[in-house]
Amino acid sequence: MANTAQILEVSSPTVAGPVTITTGTIATILSYFASLDWGFWIGVLIGLVGLTISFLNYISNRQFQKLKDKREAEMHLLETERKRLEIKKMSGGCDAKQD
Repeated sequence: MANTAQILEVSSPTVAGPVTITTGTIATILSYFASLDWGFWIGVLIGLVGLTISFLNYISNRQFQKLKDKREAEMHLLETERKRLEIKKMSGGCDAKQD
């Protein structure tokens, strides 16, 4: 009987120690996640996703605005040149200055 009691005394801490620590750790982690305010964190996540989308949209719009400005500048130059040629044609095609 003494032998059995001694074996149980020796083996119990070696087996129960890691199991108890693992169980306690899991319970602590689960209780931490259970105590979080999930609605708040989901709201923060949605806000950050919305901010990221808005920022990427801003960058994209800037790029397209540059291209639009470039096209409009080219169209303005062409329109100005067309009007200048039209005026030259109406005046008889003479650009010489009169004395």
